[in-house]
Amino acid sequence: MINWNDFEEAVVSHLNRDISRQNNPNQNDAVRSSLNKPLFIVAGPGSGKTTVIALRVLKLIFVDDIDPSSILATTFTRKAAAELRSRILAWGDQLRHLFMLNPGYSHVRNQLRKINFNQIITGTLDNIAEEILGDYRAPGISSPLVIEDFVSNALMIRVGLFNRRRYDNRALKNFIAKLRGTSWGLNLSEISATIREVKDRFYHDQVNVSQFSNNANHPGIPILCDAINDYNLELQSRILFDFARLEQEFFRLSL
Repeated sequence: MINWNDFEEAVVSHLNRDISRQNNPNQNDAVRSSLNKPLFIVAGPGSGKTTVIALRVLKLIFVDDIDPSSILATTFTRKAAAELRSRILAWGDQLRHLFMLNPGYSHVRNQLRKINFNQIITGTLDNIAEEILGDYRAPGISSPLVIEDFVSNALMIRVGLFNRRRYDNRALKNFIAKLRGTSWGLNLSEISATIREVKDRFYHDQVNVSQFSNNANHPGIPILCDAINDYNLELQSRILFDFARLEQEFFRLSL
């Protein structure tokens, strides 16, 4: 739709973001990169990552003619996601207005006018997964209710450790100490935190908990797996999601 050179010139002169190849070759390569290959950027704090992502999104829309509704941009924090969205919306509107005034693009003026930047999906991965699972849930199924870490920790202590007095199980404590590399400071909260870390790894690595427990080479492993199973059953019975389960459900439904 828009020629790359015109897009670059507009970004440099009107948005005051110098992404020219002469002065800023790295950002130029990142924003300009073609659609037919993955792009991996390594950059430190304050190096302009948010700027590059926002301009990359706008390049996809203006230059590559990608539908905004098919673009997903994620960040690690909600604050960063809000900043990214703010830049995309503000800069996108500025560039659209500029291109609509350009006589060379009169033939796509109506197309430019119809661009809806609000259709771009932005947010943290967890936030996006929660929204999509809620929007596309099966009839009669409640929207996912996501619990914070402190609630997850309390549930693990109450259901996973207090049940059958697992918190006092010597084999479990020894295994937790082995995982941590030390038994120093091994209180109830630390035991719960370690079990929750293992639980998250089970989700992320697609581990079959029953098989892992049956093939255990340490007497504390079956106790740990039982605690995780009781915790997961509690979540399911209450229709609750911690962040790991939310990501797992999002992944499962996307297959």
